[in-house]
Amino acid sequence: MDKISPEEKIQWMKKILQKKESISSVASKIGVYYTTVDKWLRNYKAIGPEAFFRKGHTYRTPAQKEAAVFDYLSGKGSLRDICARHKISDAQILRRWIMKYNSHDKETGGRAIMTKGRKTTFEERVEIVQYCIKHSHNYSETAKKFHISYQQARSYTIRYEENGVDGLQDKRGKRKSPEEMTEVEKLRAEVRLLRAEKRRAEIEISLLKKIRRDREEGRLSLIRQEHIYRAIKKEHEKYNYPILLLCEIGGIARSSYYKWLHHAETPNERFNEELAEKLERLHEKHPDMGYRRLNDKLRHDEDIQVNDKRILRICRKKQIRSNLKSRYNGCTRASNTPAFIAENILNREFKAEHLNEKWVTDVTEFKYGNTLDSVHKVYLSAILDLCDRRPVAYVIGDSNNNALVFETFDKAVKANPGAHPIFHSDRGYQYTSRRFHQKLEEAGMVQSMSRVAHCTDNGVMEGFWGILKREMYYGKKFESREELEKAITEYIDYYTNDRPQRGLGVLTPMEFHEKQRLAA
Repeated sequence: MDKISPEEKIQWMKKILQKKESISSVASKIGVYYTTVDKWLRNYKAIGPEAFFRKGHTYRTPAQKEAAVFDYLSGKGSLRDICARHKISDAQILRRWIMKYNSHDKETGGRAIMTKGRKTTFEERVEIVQYCIKHSHNYSETAKKFHISYQQARSYTIRYEENGVDGLQDKRGKRKSPEEMTEVEKLRAEVRLLRAEKRRAEIEISLLKKIRRDREEGRLSLIRQEHIYRAIKKEHEKYNYPILLLCEIGGIARSSYYKWLHHAETPNERFNEELAEKLERLHEKHPDMGYRRLNDKLRHDEDIQVNDKRILRICRKKQIRSNLKSRYNGCTRASNTPAFIAENILNREFKAEHLNEKWVTDVTEFKYGNTLDSVHKVYLSAILDLCDRRPVAYVIGDSNNNALVFETFDKAVKANPGAHPIFHSDRGYQYTSRRFHQKLEEAGMVQSMSRVAHCTDNGVMEGFWGILKREMYYGKKFESREELEKAITEYIDYYTNDRPQRGLGVLTPMEFHEKQRLAA
Protein backbone atom coordinates (compact mmCIF):
# COMPACT_ATOMS: atom_id res chain seq x y z
CA MET A 1 0.00 0.00 0.00
CA ASP A 2 1.08 3.61 -0.66
CA LYS A 3 2.59 5.64 2.14
CA ILE A 4 0.02 7.19 4.46
CA SER A 5 0.23 10.98 4.47
CA PRO A 6 0.22 12.95 7.74
CA GLU A 7 -3.17 14.45 6.82
CA GLU A 8 -4.67 10.99 6.32
CA LYS A 9 -3.26 9.82 9.64
CA ILE A 10 -4.81 12.80 11.40
CA GLN A 11 -8.23 12.06 9.85
CA TRP A 12 -8.05 8.42 10.93
CA MET A 13 -7.05 9.41 14.49
CA LYS A 14 -10.00 11.81 14.72
CA LYS A 15 -12.37 9.03 13.66
CA ILE A 16 -10.98 6.73 16.35
CA LEU A 17 -11.31 9.39 19.05
CA GLN A 18 -14.87 10.15 17.89
CA LYS A 19 -15.70 6.41 18.25
CA LYS A 20 -16.50 6.20 14.53
CA GLU A 21 -13.73 3.66 13.97
CA SER A 22 -11.71 1.25 16.11
CA ILE A 23 -7.95 0.75 16.02
CA SER A 24 -8.48 -2.71 14.50
CA SER A 25 -10.77 -1.46 11.72
CA VAL A 26 -8.39 1.37 10.78
CA ALA A 27 -5.42 -1.01 10.69
CA SER A 28 -7.36 -3.35 8.43
CA LYS A 29 -8.53 -0.61 6.04
CA ILE A 30 -5.14 1.01 5.49
CA GLY A 31 -3.16 -2.26 5.60
CA VAL A 32 -0.87 -1.72 8.61
CA TYR A 33 -0.36 -3.51 11.91
CA TYR A 34 -2.59 -2.86 14.92
CA THR A 35 0.45 -1.80 16.98
CA THR A 36 1.36 0.82 14.36
CA VAL A 37 -2.06 2.49 14.55
CA ASP A 38 -1.97 2.27 18.35
CA LYS A 39 1.40 4.05 18.36
CA TRP A 40 0.06 6.76 16.03
CA LEU A 41 -2.90 7.30 18.35
CA ARG A 42 -0.74 7.59 21.47
CA ASN A 43 1.56 10.08 19.73
CA TYR A 44 -1.42 12.07 18.49
CA LYS A 45 -2.88 12.23 22.02
CA ALA A 46 0.48 13.29 23.49
CA ILE A 47 1.72 15.76 20.91
CA GLY A 48 -1.15 16.48 18.54
CA PRO A 49 -0.93 16.80 14.75
CA GLU A 50 2.71 17.79 15.12
CA ALA A 51 3.50 14.11 15.76
CA PHE A 52 3.01 13.35 12.05
CA PHE A 53 4.90 16.38 10.65
CA ARG A 54 8.12 16.29 12.67
CA LYS A 55 11.27 15.56 10.75
CA GLY A 56 14.03 13.65 12.50
CA HIS A 57 14.42 13.52 16.27
CA THR A 58 13.32 16.20 18.71
CA TYR A 59 16.25 17.42 20.76
CA ARG A 60 15.81 17.16 24.52
CA THR A 61 18.10 18.81 27.00
CA PRO A 62 19.55 16.72 29.85
CA ALA A 63 17.33 18.65 32.26
CA GLN A 64 14.23 17.74 30.24
CA LYS A 65 15.24 14.10 30.20
CA GLU A 66 15.92 14.14 33.94
CA ALA A 67 12.53 15.68 34.64
CA ALA A 68 10.76 12.89 32.76
CA VAL A 69 12.86 10.16 34.41
CA PHE A 70 12.40 11.61 37.90
CA ASP A 71 8.62 11.87 37.39
CA TYR A 72 8.47 8.17 36.57
CA LEU A 73 10.79 7.01 39.37
CA SER A 74 8.94 9.12 41.92
CA GLY A 75 5.71 7.36 41.04
CA LYS A 76 3.86 10.18 39.28
CA GLY A 77 2.43 7.92 36.61
CA SER A 78 2.99 5.07 34.21
CA LEU A 79 5.31 5.18 31.19
CA ARG A 80 2.45 6.31 28.97
CA ASP A 81 1.32 8.94 31.49
CA ILE A 82 4.81 10.44 31.66
CA CYS A 83 5.16 10.35 27.86
CA ALA A 84 1.90 12.24 27.45
CA ARG A 85 2.88 14.80 30.09
CA HIS A 86 6.31 15.51 28.58
CA LYS A 87 5.21 15.04 24.92
CA ILE A 88 7.48 12.07 24.31
CA SER A 89 6.46 10.22 21.16
CA ASP A 90 7.41 6.69 22.24
CA ALA A 91 7.56 4.91 25.59
CA GLN A 92 10.72 3.13 24.36
CA ILE A 93 12.51 6.47 24.36
CA LEU A 94 11.60 7.10 27.99
CA ARG A 95 12.53 3.54 28.86
CA ARG A 96 16.05 4.09 27.39
CA TRP A 97 16.48 7.25 29.44
CA ILE A 98 15.53 5.37 32.59
CA MET A 99 18.03 2.61 31.79
CA LYS A 100 20.75 5.21 31.32
CA TYR A 101 19.73 6.83 34.58
CA ASN A 102 20.01 3.53 36.46
CA SER A 103 23.29 2.56 34.80
CA HIS A 104 24.76 6.10 35.21
CA ASP A 105 25.63 6.51 31.54
CA LYS A 106 26.45 9.90 30.13
CA GLU A 107 23.55 11.73 28.58
CA THR A 108 23.74 13.58 25.30
CA GLY A 109 25.61 16.76 26.03
CA GLY A 110 28.32 15.04 28.05
CA ARG A 111 26.83 15.60 31.52
CA ALA A 112 26.41 12.81 34.04
CA ILE A 113 22.89 12.61 35.39
CA MET A 114 23.87 10.50 38.40
CA THR A 115 26.32 10.93 41.22
CA LYS A 116 29.54 8.96 40.86
CA GLY A 117 30.71 6.46 43.42
CA ARG A 118 32.61 7.53 46.54
CA LYS A 119 34.26 6.00 49.57
CA THR A 120 31.94 5.18 52.48
CA THR A 121 32.40 4.22 56.12
CA PHE A 122 30.93 1.17 57.78
CA GLU A 123 28.30 3.29 59.53
CA GLU A 124 27.32 4.90 56.25
CA ARG A 125 26.98 1.51 54.60
CA VAL A 126 24.70 0.33 57.41
CA GLU A 127 22.55 3.44 56.99
CA ILE A 128 22.48 2.99 53.20
CA VAL A 129 21.35 -0.63 53.43
CA GLN A 130 18.80 0.22 56.10
CA TYR A 131 17.25 2.90 53.86
CA CYS A 132 17.34 0.67 50.78
CA ILE A 133 15.52 -2.18 52.55
CA LYS A 134 12.88 0.19 53.90
CA HIS A 135 12.23 1.49 50.38
CA SER A 136 11.84 -1.84 48.64
CA HIS A 137 15.37 -2.05 47.27
CA ASN A 138 15.00 1.20 45.34
CA TYR A 139 18.67 1.49 44.41
CA SER A 140 18.17 4.66 42.33
CA GLU A 141 16.47 6.56 45.15
CA THR A 142 19.05 5.30 47.66
CA ALA A 143 21.95 6.33 45.42
CA LYS A 144 20.47 9.79 44.98
CA LYS A 145 19.87 10.32 48.71
CA PHE A 146 23.36 9.26 49.85
CA HIS A 147 25.26 10.63 46.83
CA ILE A 148 26.69 7.27 45.82
CA SER A 149 26.53 5.26 42.63
CA TYR A 150 23.66 2.96 41.76
CA GLN A 151 26.06 0.00 41.80
CA GLN A 152 27.23 0.83 45.30
CA ALA A 153 23.68 0.88 46.67
CA ARG A 154 22.93 -2.43 44.99
CA SER A 155 26.23 -4.05 46.02
CA TYR A 156 25.93 -3.09 49.71
CA THR A 157 22.37 -4.45 49.91
CA ILE A 158 23.24 -7.75 48.22
CA ARG A 159 26.33 -8.23 50.39
CA TYR A 160 24.28 -7.70 53.55
CA GLU A 161 21.56 -10.12 52.44
CA GLU A 162 24.19 -12.77 51.66
CA ASN A 163 26.61 -12.33 54.58
CA GLY A 164 24.85 -10.18 57.18
CA VAL A 165 26.64 -7.28 58.84
CA ASP A 166 30.04 -8.81 58.06
CA GLY A 167 29.30 -8.30 54.40
CA LEU A 168 29.32 -4.53 54.93
CA GLN A 169 32.92 -4.47 56.17
CA ASP A 170 35.55 -3.23 53.79
CA LYS A 171 38.02 -6.12 53.56
CA ARG A 172 40.20 -4.69 50.85
CA GLY A 173 43.88 -4.30 51.76
CA LYS A 174 44.73 -4.31 55.46
CA ARG A 175 42.05 -5.80 57.68
CA LYS A 176 40.59 -3.64 60.41
CA SER A 177 41.62 -4.28 63.96
CA PRO A 178 39.10 -5.49 66.55
CA GLU A 179 39.24 -2.03 68.14
CA GLU A 180 37.93 -0.46 64.97
CA MET A 181 34.90 -2.79 64.85
CA THR A 182 33.72 -4.00 68.23
CA GLU A 183 31.00 -6.56 68.90
CA VAL A 184 28.81 -3.82 70.33
CA GLU A 185 29.06 -1.90 67.06
CA LYS A 186 28.26 -5.01 65.08
CA LEU A 187 25.25 -5.75 67.24
CA ARG A 188 24.09 -2.15 67.01
CA ALA A 189 24.32 -2.32 63.23
CA GLU A 190 22.43 -5.61 63.16
CA VAL A 191 19.64 -4.11 65.29
CA ARG A 192 19.24 -1.18 62.91
CA LEU A 193 19.05 -3.44 59.88
CA LEU A 194 16.66 -5.85 61.58
CA ARG A 195 14.39 -2.93 62.39
CA ALA A 196 14.29 -2.07 58.71
CA GLU A 197 13.40 -5.67 57.84
CA LYS A 198 10.80 -5.72 60.62
CA ARG A 199 9.19 -2.58 59.23
CA ARG A 200 8.98 -4.17 55.80
CA ALA A 201 7.36 -7.27 57.33
CA GLU A 202 4.83 -5.06 59.16
CA ILE A 203 3.96 -3.30 55.92
CA GLU A 204 3.51 -6.67 54.21
CA ILE A 205 1.18 -7.97 56.95
CA SER A 206 -0.85 -4.76 56.96
CA LEU A 207 -1.25 -4.76 53.18
CA LEU A 208 -2.20 -8.44 52.94
CA LYS A 209 -4.91 -7.95 55.60
CA LYS A 210 -6.28 -5.01 53.66
CA ILE A 211 -6.22 -7.03 50.40
CA ARG A 212 -8.22 -9.86 51.99
CA ARG A 213 -10.73 -7.42 53.46
CA ASP A 214 -11.15 -5.54 50.17
CA ARG A 215 -11.56 -8.82 48.27
CA GLU A 216 -14.41 -9.80 50.59
CA GLU A 217 -16.07 -6.40 50.38
CA GLY A 218 -15.53 -6.24 46.64
CA ARG A 219 -16.45 -3.56 44.15
CA LEU A 220 -18.35 -3.94 40.93
CA SER A 221 -15.48 -3.15 38.63
CA LEU A 222 -14.40 -4.90 35.48
CA ILE A 223 -10.74 -4.41 36.43
CA ARG A 224 -8.93 -7.54 37.52
CA GLN A 225 -7.26 -7.45 40.95
CA GLU A 226 -8.80 -4.10 41.78
CA HIS A 227 -8.97 -5.10 45.43
CA ILE A 228 -5.14 -5.09 45.45
CA TYR A 229 -4.98 -1.61 43.89
CA ARG A 230 -7.50 -0.29 46.40
CA ALA A 231 -5.58 -1.80 49.31
CA ILE A 232 -2.32 -0.23 48.12
CA LYS A 233 -3.98 3.17 47.78
CA LYS A 234 -5.47 3.00 51.29
CA GLU A 235 -2.20 1.87 52.89
CA HIS A 236 -0.24 4.61 51.13
CA GLU A 237 -2.71 7.34 52.10
CA LYS A 238 -3.04 6.18 55.69
CA TYR A 239 0.55 5.27 56.59
CA ASN A 240 2.55 6.85 53.73
CA TYR A 241 4.13 3.50 52.88
CA PRO A 242 6.23 3.60 49.68
CA ILE A 243 4.21 2.77 46.55
CA LEU A 244 7.07 0.72 45.12
CA LEU A 245 7.24 -1.49 48.19
CA LEU A 246 3.46 -1.93 48.33
CA CYS A 247 3.34 -2.89 44.66
CA GLU A 248 6.13 -5.40 45.17
CA ILE A 249 4.31 -7.03 48.12
CA GLY A 250 1.02 -7.00 46.21
CA GLY A 251 2.68 -8.67 43.22
CA ILE A 252 1.73 -6.05 40.65
CA ALA A 253 3.68 -3.65 38.47
CA ARG A 254 3.90 -0.07 39.66
CA SER A 255 2.91 1.15 36.22
CA SER A 256 -0.26 -0.97 36.44
CA TYR A 257 -1.12 0.64 39.76
CA TYR A 258 -0.77 4.15 38.36
CA LYS A 259 -2.77 3.19 35.30
CA TRP A 260 -5.58 2.07 37.62
CA LEU A 261 -5.18 5.16 39.80
CA HIS A 262 -5.94 7.43 36.85
CA HIS A 263 -8.61 5.14 35.45
CA ALA A 264 -11.94 6.81 34.80
CA GLU A 265 -15.07 4.90 35.74
CA THR A 266 -16.70 3.40 32.65
CA PRO A 267 -20.44 3.54 31.85
CA ASN A 268 -20.55 -0.22 32.39
CA GLU A 269 -19.12 0.13 35.89
CA ARG A 270 -21.57 2.91 36.76
CA PHE A 271 -24.42 0.72 35.52
CA ASN A 272 -23.22 -2.14 37.74
CA GLU A 273 -23.23 0.15 40.77
CA GLU A 274 -26.78 1.33 39.97
CA LEU A 275 -27.81 -2.28 39.46
CA ALA A 276 -26.33 -3.24 42.82
CA GLU A 277 -28.35 -0.53 44.58
CA LYS A 278 -31.56 -1.82 42.99
CA LEU A 279 -30.73 -5.40 43.97
CA GLU A 280 -30.02 -4.41 47.57
CA ARG A 281 -33.37 -2.60 47.81
CA LEU A 282 -35.16 -5.59 46.32
CA HIS A 283 -33.37 -7.99 48.65
CA GLU A 284 -34.28 -5.86 51.66
CA LYS A 285 -37.94 -6.03 50.62
CA HIS A 286 -37.82 -9.70 49.53
CA PRO A 287 -35.01 -11.48 51.44
CA ASP A 288 -36.25 -14.82 50.11
CA MET A 289 -35.26 -13.98 46.52
CA GLY A 290 -32.21 -15.58 44.93
CA TYR A 291 -30.32 -14.10 42.00
CA ARG A 292 -32.63 -15.61 39.35
CA ARG A 293 -35.80 -14.25 40.93
CA LEU A 294 -34.13 -10.88 41.47
CA ASN A 295 -33.26 -10.79 37.80
CA ASP A 296 -36.82 -11.74 36.87
CA LYS A 297 -38.13 -8.93 39.09
CA LEU A 298 -35.87 -6.38 37.40
CA ARG A 299 -36.98 -7.58 33.95
CA HIS A 300 -40.65 -7.48 34.90
CA ASP A 301 -40.78 -4.22 36.88
CA GLU A 302 -38.08 -2.08 35.24
CA ASP A 303 -37.43 -3.78 31.89
CA ILE A 304 -33.72 -4.22 32.73
CA GLN A 305 -32.36 -6.96 30.46
CA VAL A 306 -29.18 -8.51 31.84
CA ASN A 307 -28.10 -12.13 32.10
CA ASP A 308 -28.14 -14.23 35.26
CA LYS A 309 -24.34 -14.40 35.50
CA ARG A 310 -24.08 -10.66 35.89
CA ILE A 311 -26.70 -10.62 38.63
CA LEU A 312 -24.99 -13.55 40.35
CA ARG A 313 -21.62 -11.78 40.25
CA ILE A 314 -23.10 -8.64 41.79
CA CYS A 315 -24.97 -10.63 44.44
CA ARG A 316 -21.75 -12.39 45.44
CA LYS A 317 -19.88 -9.08 45.67
CA LYS A 318 -22.63 -7.53 47.79
CA GLN A 319 -23.25 -10.77 49.75
CA ILE A 320 -26.91 -10.91 48.73
CA ARG A 321 -28.24 -14.38 49.51
CA SER A 322 -31.70 -15.83 49.64
CA ASN A 323 -33.08 -17.38 52.80
CA LEU A 324 -32.45 -21.09 53.08
CA LYS A 325 -35.47 -23.27 52.60
CA SER A 326 -36.47 -25.27 55.65
CA ARG A 327 -37.58 -28.82 55.32
CA TYR A 328 -41.23 -29.22 54.53
CA ASN A 329 -43.30 -31.77 56.41
CA GLY A 330 -46.54 -32.67 54.68
CA CYS A 331 -49.81 -33.25 56.50
CA THR A 332 -51.45 -35.79 54.15
CA ARG A 333 -53.52 -38.37 56.00
CA ALA A 334 -54.40 -41.33 53.83
CA SER A 335 -57.71 -43.11 54.29
CA ASN A 336 -57.63 -46.59 55.73
CA THR A 337 -60.78 -47.48 53.80
CA PRO A 338 -60.86 -45.37 50.63
CA ALA A 339 -64.24 -45.32 48.90
CA PHE A 340 -62.76 -44.43 45.52
CA ILE A 341 -59.20 -44.50 44.08
CA ALA A 342 -58.48 -43.03 40.67
CA GLU A 343 -55.62 -43.74 38.29
CA ASN A 344 -52.71 -41.37 37.89
CA ILE A 345 -54.10 -39.89 34.68
CA LEU A 346 -52.02 -36.69 34.97
CA ASN A 347 -48.85 -38.83 34.97
CA ARG A 348 -46.61 -35.85 35.83
CA GLU A 349 -47.62 -33.96 32.69
CA PHE A 350 -47.63 -30.63 34.49
CA LYS A 351 -47.75 -28.41 31.42
CA ALA A 352 -51.15 -27.25 30.19
CA GLU A 353 -51.75 -25.35 26.98
CA HIS A 354 -55.12 -23.90 27.94
CA LEU A 355 -56.82 -22.49 31.01
CA ASN A 356 -58.92 -24.90 33.10
CA GLU A 357 -57.33 -27.86 31.36
CA LYS A 358 -55.58 -29.31 34.44
CA TRP A 359 -56.12 -28.53 38.14
CA VAL A 360 -54.08 -29.79 41.09
CA THR A 361 -54.94 -29.56 44.78
CA ASP A 362 -53.65 -30.32 48.27
CA VAL A 363 -53.87 -29.30 51.95
CA THR A 364 -51.03 -28.03 54.16
CA GLU A 365 -50.78 -26.88 57.78
CA PHE A 366 -49.43 -23.82 59.63
CA LYS A 367 -48.77 -23.19 63.32
CA TYR A 368 -49.16 -20.10 65.47
CA GLY A 369 -48.60 -19.31 69.16
CA ASN A 370 -45.45 -19.17 71.29
CA THR A 371 -45.44 -21.85 73.98
CA LEU A 372 -46.06 -25.56 73.72
CA ASP A 373 -49.37 -25.12 75.54
CA SER A 374 -50.57 -22.40 73.18
CA VAL A 375 -49.48 -23.78 69.81
CA HIS A 376 -52.40 -24.04 67.41
CA LYS A 377 -52.80 -25.09 63.81
CA VAL A 378 -54.63 -23.81 60.76
CA TYR A 379 -54.96 -25.59 57.44
CA LEU A 380 -54.81 -24.18 53.93
CA SER A 381 -56.56 -25.94 51.07
CA ALA A 382 -55.81 -24.66 47.56
CA ILE A 383 -56.38 -25.50 43.89
CA LEU A 384 -53.89 -24.44 41.18
CA ASP A 385 -54.38 -24.18 37.43
CA LEU A 386 -51.35 -25.77 35.69
CA CYS A 387 -51.62 -23.42 32.74
CA ASP A 388 -51.05 -20.12 34.55
CA ARG A 389 -50.01 -21.52 37.98
CA ARG A 390 -52.70 -19.30 39.49
CA PRO A 391 -54.53 -20.28 42.70
CA VAL A 392 -58.04 -20.91 41.37
CA ALA A 393 -59.43 -21.03 44.91
CA TYR A 394 -58.21 -21.40 48.49
CA VAL A 395 -59.77 -21.75 51.96
CA ILE A 396 -58.20 -21.42 55.42
CA GLY A 397 -59.74 -23.61 58.15
CA ASP A 398 -59.11 -24.86 61.66
CA SER A 399 -59.51 -28.54 60.77
CA ASN A 400 -58.19 -30.72 57.99
CA ASN A 401 -61.53 -32.30 57.10
CA ASN A 402 -63.94 -32.90 54.25
CA ALA A 403 -65.66 -29.55 54.75
CA LEU A 404 -62.39 -27.69 54.09
CA VAL A 405 -61.75 -29.53 50.81
CA PHE A 406 -65.39 -29.37 49.66
CA GLU A 407 -65.58 -25.62 50.29
CA THR A 408 -62.40 -25.05 48.27
CA PHE A 409 -63.77 -27.11 45.39
CA ASP A 410 -67.13 -25.29 45.44
CA LYS A 411 -65.36 -21.88 45.31
CA ALA A 412 -63.30 -23.00 42.31
CA VAL A 413 -66.36 -24.26 40.42
CA LYS A 414 -68.32 -21.09 41.19
CA ALA A 415 -65.43 -18.88 39.99
CA ASN A 416 -64.97 -20.92 36.79
CA PRO A 417 -68.39 -22.06 35.52
CA GLY A 418 -68.15 -24.47 32.64
CA ALA A 419 -64.62 -25.65 33.55
CA HIS A 420 -64.04 -29.39 33.03
CA PRO A 421 -60.37 -30.02 33.88
CA ILE A 422 -58.45 -33.10 34.92
CA PHE A 423 -58.57 -32.81 38.72
CA HIS A 424 -55.44 -34.24 40.36
CA SER A 425 -54.77 -34.81 44.08
CA ASP A 426 -52.97 -37.17 46.40
CA ARG A 427 -54.76 -40.04 48.18
CA GLY A 428 -55.81 -38.07 51.23
CA TYR A 429 -59.02 -39.34 52.83
CA GLN A 430 -60.95 -36.23 51.69
CA TYR A 431 -60.20 -36.91 48.04
CA THR A 432 -60.93 -40.66 48.20
CA SER A 433 -64.36 -40.14 49.77
CA ARG A 434 -67.43 -41.11 47.76
CA ARG A 435 -69.01 -37.68 48.23
CA PHE A 436 -66.00 -35.88 46.68
CA HIS A 437 -66.00 -38.24 43.73
CA GLN A 438 -69.68 -37.45 43.18
CA LYS A 439 -68.96 -33.71 43.23
CA LEU A 440 -66.33 -34.19 40.51
CA GLU A 441 -68.73 -36.19 38.38
CA GLU A 442 -71.45 -33.57 38.81
CA ALA A 443 -68.99 -30.91 37.66
CA GLY A 444 -67.94 -32.98 34.65
CA MET A 445 -64.31 -33.36 35.78
CA VAL A 446 -61.96 -36.32 35.44
CA GLN A 447 -60.33 -37.41 38.70
CA SER A 448 -56.63 -38.28 38.87
CA MET A 449 -54.57 -39.35 41.93
CA SER A 450 -50.93 -39.68 42.82
CA ARG A 451 -49.51 -43.11 43.48
CA VAL A 452 -48.75 -44.22 47.02
CA ALA A 453 -45.46 -42.78 48.35
CA HIS A 454 -44.92 -40.72 45.18
CA CYS A 455 -45.20 -37.10 46.29
CA THR A 456 -43.61 -35.93 43.03
CA ASP A 457 -46.74 -37.08 41.20
CA ASN A 458 -48.21 -33.85 42.58
CA GLY A 459 -44.93 -31.94 42.28
CA VAL A 460 -46.33 -28.56 41.24
CA MET A 461 -48.61 -28.39 44.26
CA GLU A 462 -45.85 -29.46 46.61
CA GLY A 463 -43.61 -26.86 45.01
CA PHE A 464 -46.22 -24.17 45.62
CA TRP A 465 -46.32 -25.07 49.32
CA GLY A 466 -42.55 -24.90 49.45
CA ILE A 467 -42.46 -21.45 47.83
CA LEU A 468 -45.21 -20.10 50.06
CA LYS A 469 -43.67 -21.35 53.30
CA ARG A 470 -40.12 -20.33 52.44
CA GLU A 471 -41.08 -16.80 51.49
CA MET A 472 -43.85 -16.15 54.00
CA TYR A 473 -43.77 -18.59 56.88
CA TYR A 474 -40.36 -20.11 57.74
CA GLY A 475 -38.28 -18.12 60.21
CA LYS A 476 -41.23 -16.05 61.42
CA LYS A 477 -43.43 -16.19 64.52
CA PHE A 478 -47.18 -15.64 64.45
CA GLU A 479 -48.90 -14.78 67.70
CA SER A 480 -52.52 -15.18 66.64
CA ARG A 481 -54.68 -16.82 64.04
CA GLU A 482 -55.67 -13.45 62.63
CA GLU A 483 -52.03 -12.50 62.10
CA LEU A 484 -51.24 -15.78 60.35
CA GLU A 485 -54.39 -15.69 58.18
CA LYS A 486 -53.59 -12.11 57.12
CA ALA A 487 -50.03 -13.11 56.15
CA ILE A 488 -51.28 -16.07 54.07
CA THR A 489 -53.90 -13.98 52.30
CA GLU A 490 -51.47 -11.17 51.51
CA TYR A 491 -48.87 -13.60 50.20
CA ILE A 492 -51.29 -15.39 47.87
CA ASP A 493 -52.33 -11.99 46.50
CA TYR A 494 -48.63 -11.11 46.02
CA TYR A 495 -47.96 -14.50 44.39
CA THR A 496 -50.85 -14.07 42.00
CA ASN A 497 -50.43 -10.42 41.03
CA ASP A 498 -46.88 -9.31 41.77
CA ARG A 499 -44.49 -12.29 41.57
CA PRO A 500 -43.19 -12.88 38.02
CA GLN A 501 -42.23 -16.42 37.07
CA ARG A 502 -39.64 -17.34 34.49
CA GLY A 503 -41.72 -20.36 33.41
CA LEU A 504 -44.48 -17.93 32.46
CA GLY A 505 -42.24 -15.68 30.37
CA VAL A 506 -41.36 -13.41 33.34
CA LEU A 507 -45.06 -12.63 33.87
CA THR A 508 -47.16 -12.92 37.01
CA PRO A 509 -49.79 -15.69 37.08
CA MET A 510 -52.57 -13.14 36.66
CA GLU A 511 -50.80 -11.40 33.76
CA PHE A 512 -50.32 -14.76 32.06
CA HIS A 513 -53.97 -15.64 32.79
CA GLU A 514 -55.18 -12.47 31.08
CA LYS A 515 -52.86 -13.10 28.15
CA GLN A 516 -54.23 -16.64 27.70
CA ARG A 517 -57.83 -15.49 28.11
CA LEU A 518 -57.44 -12.84 25.41
CA ALA A 519 -55.76 -15.29 23.06
CA ALA A 520 -58.55 -17.86 23.48
